[in-house]
Parts: sequence; C-alpha cells; structure tokens
Amino acid sequence: TYTHTRARTECDAAASAYQRISGGGEERLTDGSILLIVFFVVLFVYFVGGFAYLHHNGRQGADRVPNKEFWWSLPGKIKEGFCFTAYLFRKYVTKSETSDYQPLP
Repeated sequence: TYTHTRARTECDAAASAYQRISGGGEERLTDGSILLIVFFVVLFVYFVGGFAYLHHNGRQGADRVPNKEFWWSLPGKIKEGFCFTAYLFRKYVTKSETSDYQPLP
C-alpha cells in the first residue's frame, strides 16, 4: 500500500507540474502558431494591398503583382540555393581520406 500511495502522489505531482507548465490545462496557441498566423496575414495584406494599389495606378494583368520580378525569380533562386548547399555538402561533408587529391608542394 505504501508503494501504491507513493506512486499516486508522484503521478499527481507530475500532472500538477504539467498543468503549471502548459498554462493550467487550457488550450492556447503556441508561439510558432502565432508567428505563422502573423506571417500569413501580413503576406495576404501585402499582396492584396499591392494588387489594389497597382490596379488603381492603371496596371493590368500580371503587372499588378507587387514586386513581380522578385516573385517570378524566386523559384530559380530557391533552386540555386539548394544546388549550392548540395555542392557544399559534397565538398566538405563527404570528403573521404582516400581521395586522389594531392596538394601542391
């Protein structure tokens, strides 16, 4: 009975500590969730506001996208970043001791 009572007390203490850490058992948004919500709201406002502003100034079609050149070049820049990272990985991480590379004297 002593072990059972002791285990129950430890379990209650752990549950109590968890409730204190997690905000008392109530569900709330995490910091990452709040950051993502703010990011997407700002992105939405940026595109809708920029589109409306450029439309008001007489732009037509795809020219109404704010900073169109940047957004059109973004996929290529992402691909270039991945290729560069893969190059660095191959160059520095997978370097083996049995390489046939010989430094100059």
